[in-house]
Amino acid sequence: MRDGKTIGLALLGIVALIVGAVMLSRCQNAKKYDDARRWLHPALSNSDPFGYAVFDTIMAETLPNGYQVLTADLDSLSPKEWKVRSLLLTECWMLDEDEGKHIEAMVNQGCRVMVVTDCFSEEIADKWKLVQHTSYYFIFEYLKKSLESKRFETLQWSHAGDEPFVCHVPPELMGITLKKDNPRVDYLATIDKNFAVAVKVMSNSKGGALIVVTTPLLLTNYGILDDEISRYVLRLMEQISNRPVTRLQPPPDNPEIRSGHSKSDSRGPSFLSFFLSSAPLRAALYIALAALVLFAVMHARRKQRIIPVKQTPKNHSLEFVQIVGNIYYNRGDYRSLLKMKYTYFAEELRRRLMIDINDHDRESQNMYLLAQRSGMEQESVAQLIQSVQKRLGSDEKVDFSLVQQMIDRMNQILSAI
Repeated sequence: MRDGKTIGLALLGIVALIVGAVMLSRCQNAKKYDDARRWLHPALSNSDPFGYAVFDTIMAETLPNGYQVLTADLDSLSPKEWKVRSLLLTECWMLDEDEGKHIEAMVNQGCRVMVVTDCFSEEIADKWKLVQHTSYYFIFEYLKKSLESKRFETLQWSHAGDEPFVCHVPPELMGITLKKDNPRVDYLATIDKNFAVAVKVMSNSKGGALIVVTTPLLLTNYGILDDEISRYVLRLMEQISNRPVTRLQPPPDNPEIRSGHSKSDSRGPSFLSFFLSSAPLRAALYIALAALVLFAVMHARRKQRIIPVKQTPKNHSLEFVQIVGNIYYNRGDYRSLLKMKYTYFAEELRRRLMIDINDHDRESQNMYLLAQRSGMEQESVAQLIQSVQKRLGSDEKVDFSLVQQMIDRMNQILSAI
């Protein structure tokens, strides 16, 4: 038995090590910008480096046609009400197809929309002709090293008609780059002149436009306070500043845009779906389940044991009554014997015939019913009960022969009914 337990514990330990190793490997290959998204979480303050408190203040003082922050869901905005306004989406993550259609409807009505995100769904990427080329990863320690060693990427403003300029950005803050392979779109800012980070995807005669920016960590407090990056941020904002600008942020109790959960599943991913969505974690889960089943089959079988047959307990009520009766008889306490018998007699009549022989108001009716059911004369029955009640109500000494006679007559009545 001890060997079986040892083998089972060793097997569970091996499974735990396998699952731990797979999860550690998964954590080491975490999604890009995990630390930044933690700072962008709505539960934290907007005064964090990658929040929007300073950004919103400067935009409100700088943009000529006004700037405000609106807390609402994207699908709650009516496209017709945004014909002559601009919308800035800075906390987007994995926009789905329905949200893409809603944005296009607003653009078609004349709204200028700037989507700032570093990740697209496949449907949105195909529809807007966006091809991802390079992904940069945000790691805070690497960011500090890049700033100390002055290791930067060169970002160039290349929009036709604007004065070109360059700024130097730490690679950890770059987000993603897009291939410049679509002549139909207008590339606003590029990296090394070959890859874009800001693209005007569409525009129309009503003045509407859709601009996609893939550097979300630059349009924050950090970016607007940096001397070089702030020029890039202000150039981007000029693309939508000819109208009142509204930065849309999702409400705290419904952070669909921030969390990356689609509207079709407002509950978010479950623990099991997280495991099943990854091939290594899924394999580890299957191995663990198979190991547990194997352990249950080999070492957790139920041991059979003999269950002794129990004898039916004997009824000792008669012996008990005899012992109690002998005690009263030997003590000469015949009154208590009579009282106990009368109490039992009255309770049996109440249970069987629903009459109370101690109720003096209905004494005649009770005696008549008792006589009818027992087949005895009413006077004889009444005389017996009255005699017993008289003996119990007085302090006179009760003779044993009289007690025995009264008990026999009460037993006779009970037997008759």
